[in-house]
Amino acid sequence: MVADALGGLRVEGPARLVPQGEAEEVTVAYDLRQAEGFTIQVALPLPFPAAELRGVSLPLCADRSWNGLEVTLEVAGRRYQSQGPLPLGGRRWQELTFRLVAAMSTD
Repeated sequence: MVADALGGLRVEGPARLVPQGEAEEVTVAYDLRQAEGFTIQVALPLPFPAAELRGVSLPLCADRSWNGLEVTLEVAGRRYQSQGPLPLGGRRWQELTFRLVAAMSTD
């Protein structure tokens, strides 16, 4: 499912996607000298009702730039935004988990 969706990734701004071996892995190459930021969008199908989604995990490797990563999710007509930027320091792989606050209140 994710591999099929990667073909639907859209990039706006000074960035491009560079495939890395497997279909599910891409590197984002960007240059922020001319612009403040960029956006990557993708619509993913869910195998269950969107209202049941409790969170999203995003695996990534930072690039030591210390640029800030902000995430916005739109689920079932509701918009969720990260509380602040995540600094991209270091070069370690990590998995970011975003929990949808409104969805969690029903647990």
